[in-house]
Amino acid sequence: MTKHLYVLALCALLGACATAPIQQSASELAPTHGYVYVNLPKGGSGTFLTLRSLSDQKKYTLLARNDPGANAYGLWVPAGEYEVYQWGAELWGPYPSVTVKPGQITDLGSLVQISLGGYEFVMLPL
Repeated sequence: MTKHLYVLALCALLGACATAPIQQSASELAPTHGYVYVNLPKGGSGTFLTLRSLSDQKKYTLLARNDPGANAYGLWVPAGEYEVYQWGAELWGPYPSVTVKPGQITDLGSLVQISLGGYEFVMLPL
C-alpha cells in the first residue's frame, strides 16, 4: 500500500511540473510577428525544430500542430531573419536564412531526413 501511495505522490509531483502548451493569439501577434510552418512527413531524429534569430541569437522552438495526416510544427515569431538552428538533438550547419514578415506565413515546406550512413544525414526539401 505504501508503495502505491509513493507512486501516486510521484505522479502528482511530475504532473505539477508539466507545462501547459503555449497559447498564441494570431490577432495580437500578427502586427509584429509572422507565423513559421514546417512539415516533417517522415519524422526522423527530431521531435521539434528550433530557429535562431540572426539579430539577437534568441531561439524559438516550433510547436507541434494537430494537423490531420501531417507531422507539422509552427510558431508565431517576431519579424526578422532566422536560421534553422536545431532539429531534435541535431545542430544544423550553415543553411540559407529565412525571412519572417509581420502578419505573413513563412512556409518552410516539407523536410525529409535522408541517411548518409555513419550516423550522418541530410535534410532535403520536398
